[in-house]
Amino acid sequence: MALKGKTTSITSWKYSLRTEAVRLIHTALYTYSGFYKRNNFIVVPYSVQDNHGSLVRMPHIKFQNIPRFWKRLESIDLEEFYKLPNSKLIDSVEQELIELELEIPKYSKLMEDWSKVESKFFETLYEILPNKHNIVTEVNIYPTVFGTPASFNVIPNGSQSNNVINMFIRDDQDIYKIAEAIVTAVTRRDVELKYEGLWRDSEIIVDWVVGETKIDNVLKEVVKVRKSKPTIANLTDKQMGNFLRISREFMGELGITFKEGQFQIEEGEVLYLNKKINNLSSQEKSVMRALVENSNRTVRLSEISEIMGYMPESYSLYAITKLIQRLRDKLDKSGISSGAIKTVRGEGYILNN
Repeated sequence: MALKGKTTSITSWKYSLRTEAVRLIHTALYTYSGFYKRNNFIVVPYSVQDNHGSLVRMPHIKFQNIPRFWKRLESIDLEEFYKLPNSKLIDSVEQELIELELEIPKYSKLMEDWSKVESKFFETLYEILPNKHNIVTEVNIYPTVFGTPASFNVIPNGSQSNNVINMFIRDDQDIYKIAEAIVTAVTRRDVELKYEGLWRDSEIIVDWVVGETKIDNVLKEVVKVRKSKPTIANLTDKQMGNFLRISREFMGELGITFKEGQFQIEEGEVLYLNKKINNLSSQEKSVMRALVENSNRTVRLSEISEIMGYMPESYSLYAITKLIQRLRDKLDKSGISSGAIKTVRGEGYILNN
């Protein structure tokens, strides 16, 4: 128990090919359901070695070898899957992973760093959130090379004891990501049920708690420089256009089709979730229409310049950049993530839709 004055660890580290199979199923489900796409995560091949927090790494597995794989995902209870149940689906995925001969996650440094701060982290967490004192009794960490930087179960609302957090942590992350996962697991149900907050609201609160309270001081004793930015800062990063193109091709290879986008055009107006986006100038609306009509594809700078009324050979990159910034600002003010418009450096812009 991680109590003041005690140093006994409540964390166990567990890795096997089976935990990787479960991780892959979890990643596939969130890809298939559209969760990653809605929240600006970008699914890329496992071969893309980049620890950016918005990237979701997935192996090029032959899902067609697993009967009715995508359909079977729909009946999965993720909370139970974190417990690694007996499952023919897990068996099938595990067999496919054997044939890929994947790397084993390298997590010895991560495990060592966490052991140095674990007790003090929980002591500080319960000092900040006294009504959650000792709510976590066990943490199981499954190191992985797949998926988002971290995924985990959430502690049920009203539960005060015997709570186990099962967490996947990607091996290119640091202890800040473990801390974020635990704080989220402890607080998310309160944010959702007591304050009617959404997923994004919960993540913003956690980013603040981990980055701006005494918890940050505890973690800095071991990690001087974070490996990646806080969650929301990653997901609103505008410079991710090239990864979006890679993702689109990869999703096609995996046989995953995309549903109707959240941005749409109706009678010349730009809609988001069937509601008109207001306060756009005529020029901004025209550019936004082009982005929506070419969703998930790059709209080149020359195309945008023509929409703005410039001659192709004399367009102003500065003017285009300022217009896109105004568009992003107006999306933010409308409660829409400006991170949906990504920059493809030197080429143009792409709308993640």
